Amino acid sequence: MQICHNLHNRDMAGLVRPKLPEDLWSRLRPAHQNGSWCTDLSDSRPKQEAGLGDFKANVSEALGHTPVDWNAIVAVTQKPGEGAQEYGVRKFKAFKAHSGIPDADRQNPAFIQLYKDGLGPTHQAVLQTGLVPYISFTELENWAMSLDNQALATVTALSTPEPLVCYRCRQTGHHKSNCPLSFRRPGDPDLGGGSPGQGRDSPGQHRARSPLRHAHCWRPSCPSERGTPKQGTNGDPRPQKTHEPRSPSPKPSPAPTPPSPTGISSVVDSCLSSYSYSPGVRTE
Repeated sequence: MQICHNLHNRDMAGLVRPKLPEDLWSRLRPAHQNGSWCTDLSDSRPKQEAGLGDFKANVSEALGHTPVDWNAIVAVTQKPGEGAQEYGVRKFKAFKAHSGIPDADRQNPAFIQLYKDGLGPTHQAVLQTGLVPYISFTELENWAMSLDNQALATVTALSTPEPLVCYRCRQTGHHKSNCPLSFRRPGDPDLGGGSPGQGRDSPGQHRARSPLRHAHCWRPSCPSERGTPKQGTNGDPRPQKTHEPRSPSPKPSPAPTPPSPTGISSVVDSCLSSYSYSPGVRTE
């Protein structure tokens, strides 16, 4: 009121004096009774506020009220993990001690607003939507308690890890990447007859890759490998045909070269080549 109407402390003292009974006025300190606290006519706003605050505290004390300390009430907020009901008990205790209101109760509109402002971030996020109807403090507290229970159930569900399930053997305790069946072949005896998903490993037990059994490299010097061909190569269970070495085929001998012409044979051949017969041609 003083700020809105630009009133001085002397004006405030004149307004309060007629409102107080004589017996209560006599309980004030002498400086407040004779008005000396407001004789300073300076325009210093901090000095006026300090003097007026001291006068109000003295009047409240004369009325039997405790000094008002709204900062102490606002400082009481809901702690992390604290229930709305426990917070309400602490808030109302501070409200009774520092509000200066006689016979304060929880249905006081000022306390309801202070209680709502001090709730935790989860409640504030819902209250900002304006979708929380409440008429009394009891309804507001019940809503806050129900929201606490929902948040607790959500935290419990998120903090409880689900069991590990392998999508290959359907066992718990490991993932598919660490499944013991991933390190064995279908014909391995450890699989219990070769059927997938029926290994004798207990759930969660991880075994390293076992070395190949009967591993043997072929060497020409090995007598068991030299003359016996392997069967079932490339996964074919049928025995393969053996390849016998072929004997080299004889090379054809070259045709005999005719002897060079000599003697009478050569003379006859030369005559035949010189005097060849042609039809219709007369030779002499």
